[in-house]
Amino acid sequence: MTETGADQLNLEPYLGIWAETVASVLGQIAAPQFCGQKLTVDWQETPATDASVAAEAPAVLSTPNSTVSIFLNTTLAGTLRGEQAFGVPLPLARWLAQTFVGEPTSEPVPAPEPAAEAASAAPAEIPAELSSDHRDALEELFRQIAGVTVSALKPKWGEVQIHVQAGSVPAWPSAATAWIRSAQGVQPALAIEVRLSAALAAALRTAEATAAASVTQVSAPAVPSISLQNVARSVNLELLKNVPLDLTLRFGQRRMLLREILELGPGSVIELDRRLKDPVDLLLDGRVLARGEVVVIQGHYGLRVTEIAKAAGAEQ
Repeated sequence: MTETGADQLNLEPYLGIWAETVASVLGQIAAPQFCGQKLTVDWQETPATDASVAAEAPAVLSTPNSTVSIFLNTTLAGTLRGEQAFGVPLPLARWLAQTFVGEPTSEPVPAPEPAAEAASAAPAEIPAELSSDHRDALEELFRQIAGVTVSALKPKWGEVQIHVQAGSVPAWPSAATAWIRSAQGVQPALAIEVRLSAALAAALRTAEATAAASVTQVSAPAVPSISLQNVARSVNLELLKNVPLDLTLRFGQRRMLLREILELGPGSVIELDRRLKDPVDLLLDGRVLARGEVVVIQGHYGLRVTEIAKAAGAEQ
């Protein structure tokens, strides 16, 4: 999707930091190609030869010139919360993994060809997927990038925790999509898709709105009848009203030894810490929002809310 000008302004500083940290880490592991290179954030639509990423292509090569992508799914917690995914075209993913572990690399990944030329190009001999070792190496590379990004985000956004795991195409709908690209002429041509979930995009926009309101509060003369803090809260609420959020029911939990987990198999029964009539938790982003009784509605599980959890810091 193409972001509007206002959305780009809200998200550009955040994605710009990711572009800088990707360039920094790649400059260390692939100095001949990327040392001193500046990567850019591109909001334009995906070129025709890269379109499989945006179209959520299956993990096989459907045509000789199609590009399958490896996804690095990222979860943010702390002052910024939400999901993010990096889509790395398969040839580039293999090259990055080989470079990261010090293996001889395959032929450099060619720059994306125009659609008209791609149709007549010779079929590319590209395996359909990464080996498990290369997938692990790519995951570790992005974990190192995330570690550098945590430090870079701290001055503006505070403490952020980032968890990276290689996986499949994200199931959540993308609220914002951009590409981190290298300059023309750099080989291999770097093109990494970045998808932001609605929750993360809203958190970033809210942070920008709050920062803007704080600047206005400092520079504007005092007006007794107007509370800029209330105005900021009103703006933030409007930004969040239409954000889809995932709710989770927690029936109970159990702490187990690794040995016990490895012994699990079909037919295994795990006893939880809740009794049958105990209320279950309704979780929002890992935090208890409410508790209630489990009901069945037209063949589906449901929850009859009996208690709303108190806000953090509220009087007990």
